[in-house]
Amino acid sequence: MSLSLWLAENKTSPEYKSIDEGLSVDVAIIGGGIMGLSTARHLAMAGVRVCVLEAADIGWGASGRNNGQVIPGLKRDPDEVIHKLGPYLGGRLIDFSGRAPDYVFSLIEQYKIDCDAVRNGWIQAFPDQASRRLGENRIDQWRKRGAPVDMIARDKLKSRLGTEWYAGAGIDMRGGAVNPLAYTRGLATAAVTEGALIYTNTPVQNMNRSGAIWMLSTPNGKILAGKVIICTNAYRDIMRDKARTSIIPVRTAQIATQPLPENQWRSILPGGEVASDSCHLLTSFRITPDKRLIMGGADATGGGEHSGLSASLVKAASVRFPQLGDVDVAYSWSGYLGITKDHLPRIFNLGDGILAPIGCNGRGIAMATTSGEVVADLAMGLSQDNSPIPVSGPRPFFFHRFRNVGIAAHVQLSRFRSCFL
Repeated sequence: MSLSLWLAENKTSPEYKSIDEGLSVDVAIIGGGIMGLSTARHLAMAGVRVCVLEAADIGWGASGRNNGQVIPGLKRDPDEVIHKLGPYLGGRLIDFSGRAPDYVFSLIEQYKIDCDAVRNGWIQAFPDQASRRLGENRIDQWRKRGAPVDMIARDKLKSRLGTEWYAGAGIDMRGGAVNPLAYTRGLATAAVTEGALIYTNTPVQNMNRSGAIWMLSTPNGKILAGKVIICTNAYRDIMRDKARTSIIPVRTAQIATQPLPENQWRSILPGGEVASDSCHLLTSFRITPDKRLIMGGADATGGGEHSGLSASLVKAASVRFPQLGDVDVAYSWSGYLGITKDHLPRIFNLGDGILAPIGCNGRGIAMATTSGEVVADLAMGLSQDNSPIPVSGPRPFFFHRFRNVGIAAHVQLSRFRSCFL
């Protein structure tokens, strides 16, 4: 991975040892990102002996590489969720996702996590009149459910966003931002405080079941566990085949500029909000505490990191914010996020005591944090019928092996249709 802004700002990582001997726990969690750490914290608070096994360092994957936006809700609008899941489960999931940022910021306050947390709202910008009308409908759906949302007046768009490029925008005051790597590391510290065990540089190579016990093999030791929770999401190699093919890993990028002159940074999101748009090739943007513009999205691939991902973001920044002149990029990096078939989060019950929560679909900080509590409760016996997140078996994509071709075709079509010129 290329050096990210977050890694540059958080060079000193908390020390966690790699496992070098046998270990027996009630629950083993594979993956040291937000989902795994939140789940571990909740289990440990309930007195469950739990360990987290991370193949690299804490926050190495999507949890530490994203834009840092804490966004309420789901990729789908409330009415779509109700249509998909029905009024009972759909209503519970909508309420659950809407309150997710509250959970994040309460944990930050409770454990005094130093992660540059701000909560001045999330703006979703609409590139044309058709998407503006869809956005107005989305805002109306959330307003009917009591959310603090509103459309931004057209004559205020430039002053609120710092650009004339959009036809409209709505604001949701539940949203905010964090330094995602610092937040993830803080969540790890919170989990350890509550009694969880964390091991880094400990990849799980295979799992075998003997009776009621799972044996997880790592390069330097074995772990015995009654239950296993796989929290690798898009980084999913350890999953069983049907679960592995139920999620599409999509690589997107982030860029961060050099610190901007005062007249430039003050012109972009002066209210301290974070923003993302509804373009076919979504772009997110925000100003960091040290006055950099950080942008994410704008292009995607199913393959490895390449220069075209960051180049698309430089172009996106240039057309939206011409006041910047030449965009001076200081950091550029990329990583995978996980996409599900219906763009809704799922918890896969893989049988034999294995759970695999997947698919925050770009809402990872808020949804992964609060979903950890649900996953922990399921591991401790909560009925699937009482879960606010759908619990099911795997839902494989057909032709999953051709996913990279499909992603490339989708991106090309989106470029053709997109507002991103």
